[in-house]
Amino acid sequence: MSLVSGALLITLIIFSLSVFYFVNRVESAAWRGRQSEAAQNAAATVAGFIQRVQDALVVISIVPPDRAGLESDGLIALLQENKAILEIIHMDAAGNVIASAARNKRVLANLITIPQSQWYLQAKQGRTYIGDVQLSANDMPYLIMAIPGANKTVVAARIQMDILWTVVNNIQFGESGEVIVITQSGNIIAHTNPEFVLTRQTLYGRPEFSAILNAPNNIWSGAYKDFHNEKVVGATTRIPETDWIVLTELPQSEAFAYSRTAVFVLGTEAFLLLFAVSLIVARFIQPLIAKPMEQLIIGADRIGQGDLNFRINMISKNEIGQVASAFNSMAADLEKHQDNLQAAIAYDYEVKRANELARSNAMNLALSKVATLLESSSNSELILDTLGAELKELGLDCGVVTIDPEGEAATIKYLSFNPAIIRTVEKLAGVSAKNYIIPKRYWPDDRALKERIPVWYSLLGMFPQIPEKVAKMALQLLGFKPEMQLCMLPLISREQVLGTLIIWGVHLYSSDDIILGVFASQVAGILQNAIAHENETKRANELAHTNIMLLALSKVAAQLETTSDSVMIFETIGNELKKMGLESMVGTLDDAKQNLQIRYISASPDTVSWAEKMTGYHLSDLTIPRLLWPSSKVVDERLYYWNSVKSTLNIFPILTETVQKTALKMAGINVNDPVCYLPIATEHEVIGMLCVWGSELKQSDLPALSVLANQVATAIGNSQLYEAEARRGWEKEVLLKEIHHRVKNNLQIISSLLNLQSDQIQDTGTLRVLRDSQARVRSMALIHEKLYQSKSLAKINFGEYVQSLSRDLFRSYQRSLGDIKLNVQVDEVSLDLDYAVPCGLILNELMTNALKYAFPNGRNGSILVELRASPDQTLSLKVADDGVGLPPGLDILKNKSLGLQLINSLVKQVDGNLQVEKSMGTSFQISFKA
Repeated sequence: MSLVSGALLITLIIFSLSVFYFVNRVESAAWRGRQSEAAQNAAATVAGFIQRVQDALVVISIVPPDRAGLESDGLIALLQENKAILEIIHMDAAGNVIASAARNKRVLANLITIPQSQWYLQAKQGRTYIGDVQLSANDMPYLIMAIPGANKTVVAARIQMDILWTVVNNIQFGESGEVIVITQSGNIIAHTNPEFVLTRQTLYGRPEFSAILNAPNNIWSGAYKDFHNEKVVGATTRIPETDWIVLTELPQSEAFAYSRTAVFVLGTEAFLLLFAVSLIVARFIQPLIAKPMEQLIIGADRIGQGDLNFRINMISKNEIGQVASAFNSMAADLEKHQDNLQAAIAYDYEVKRANELARSNAMNLALSKVATLLESSSNSELILDTLGAELKELGLDCGVVTIDPEGEAATIKYLSFNPAIIRTVEKLAGVSAKNYIIPKRYWPDDRALKERIPVWYSLLGMFPQIPEKVAKMALQLLGFKPEMQLCMLPLISREQVLGTLIIWGVHLYSSDDIILGVFASQVAGILQNAIAHENETKRANELAHTNIMLLALSKVAAQLETTSDSVMIFETIGNELKKMGLESMVGTLDDAKQNLQIRYISASPDTVSWAEKMTGYHLSDLTIPRLLWPSSKVVDERLYYWNSVKSTLNIFPILTETVQKTALKMAGINVNDPVCYLPIATEHEVIGMLCVWGSELKQSDLPALSVLANQVATAIGNSQLYEAEARRGWEKEVLLKEIHHRVKNNLQIISSLLNLQSDQIQDTGTLRVLRDSQARVRSMALIHEKLYQSKSLAKINFGEYVQSLSRDLFRSYQRSLGDIKLNVQVDEVSLDLDYAVPCGLILNELMTNALKYAFPNGRNGSILVELRASPDQTLSLKVADDGVGLPPGLDILKNKSLGLQLINSLVKQVDGNLQVEKSMGTSFQISFKA
């Protein structure tokens, strides 16, 4: 019996110790897990408190210093929204307070030692400063936080610590758990019991604090004695974005409660069992205990190894049987939980598949809507808006960015944000989001363009040039979330990378690559069409711009022939430039080239009169000395000067700043518009400056503006010639010859400019228009050449002119024609300039049309040019060909081609009659009285 009792006692002790060890290990792991989780939760709560304060400071830090007036209102609003902040101040790089606000008393703003303060110096070096707890004069606890701002500014705040203590006190775990927030020096920032903070208790020098500091990332757990010498267990973790540490403490008596219970229960059962064994005959008890114990050990081992289907087959209902039954129940519960877990996993998988299918269907529907719109509309903005709206239905946003041909800059073409939000951000940033240019150095990378594959980014990774905290704040304002993913897809059309489609959102996954690629291909098509339309519009605008400039040059040239009034010429130039959205000013130099006298300005008479009244100066008396000129190289080197209007405003020192601003507003002048100064020069010297400005001014206008400057010089020269004639009695014929000679030279310059420009044009349509314009200018130049050579300067031998122009045009096209005969029959007719110029242009258009279109594919034929004069002084100009004829249904009067419109306009100008015959080829005949 003693042997059996001893064996049973030893077995029971070993089993009890094993169960106690197992329970103790499980409970130790459990409290460590609970403590660590409590520490992490506490750290997250405290970090959230600090982050909210820090976010408020970041908002202030990104406001430019020049908006300090507006910022004070924002500081007061932040104090009202964030109860934890007692005071906020914003300082410039020198430590001067830009703006401040306080809930009650200003402390930081009244410091005279701000530049020497530790918090200011650390923040100015680009590091966030969070100080220790301090007490104000009325024993109110607070601490100071400071962060770096834009342009080396610093934003600081006093934070009310009793709110943080309330936050810490509300953190509950266990029945008597405590939360402590400490610094790296051991000082207590916050405690469940605030008295520990107010009495300035510290952990410095305690063994557990050394262990915490030596632990990786300050993550530690262990047992020790607290300030009351009570045994506790604790766990720590670092608070994000600070050097603070959260310590959670729990009494060991609470942490190991289950272990003590297990020891008590097992000890009691061991005593009772030993007592019972001593009373039972070993022979009867042994088979009832030894074998069940063996079964229990084997079963516990099987279940512990994960065989949850195993059951301990034990009929006995004693304590061992109860333990076996407990093991069986535990195995059954675990098996049921495992089955439930597998069923839940299967259900989640099916739900995920269903959601993915629904999402895929939604994306396909969005694709079909965009595709349908692509077939029915060419409005790229409407299509992109539809694309953005459909993606928003899927919880996604998008943007479209184009890349310049050199691959050095990206331009924002579309963003799916709410327009009101975009306007708010634009107002804050001071720039426009649409067409905003991003230089390559600010791109995250160019893998999507080089490798032509979708590239995934985290949102914060998209802004490497922006501090992480500022980027977080900006993204939060725009509705971005940290868990969002961003996909950048290349937009490829005809093997050319046009830009990228950027899509982001919480519900964006890498498995979406294929369908997003289809979206990208659609957007590439939209972008290709938009670029083509933009280029076509640009070409049309450039052509219209060129035609307007040529028309202006022609009008000025025509007026140079008929007047010596330079002011009238200046006004013509100013009016023609106004039609192009440009303003102008003409000034002449004195003999010493030291002063510039304003001769003309295109501002409205009301504006000029108002400025004269405010300054007491008349425009004709206004002289600008050389030291106020924007650049002397215009006069000294005969070079143009290009800048903005803002940079040249100091040339009018007589205008006060208020008068100047009002005058600019009245004249509708934007100080950021470009301005160009060009020399007005004769062959020998610079005699003045032509100033042109406006939003439509382009550097490509410089050749034409140079011709205008030459025409201004001609006008001034003509004026001087007429004055010299009046003084010296020169003959009028000499002066007129010189005028015609100069006009002819100017027209030849225009023709040469057009010829030079045509060498740089690849587009055949644009090239054809330029060459047509060149032919028209040549026809006018020939008239002035004939007048210059004529004995009579009032009339031109138009019959001779018709022969010369017809043969010149025929020779210029002869190499591209077949066997074409030219027949010119003219009477001797003299015309003055008012009839010669329009008739010459009419002949140029009719001859050019016949040579270009009447004889396609090398067809043979003839062209007749006839000029007849009848006894009643009616003149008839006829151009006929026996070519293919006009296209069927062509309405001469309503056709939109520039040539036919010009013919109709010029016929009306000479009060003539146009007859068209289509029987044998085409015949145009103009009859008029001269």
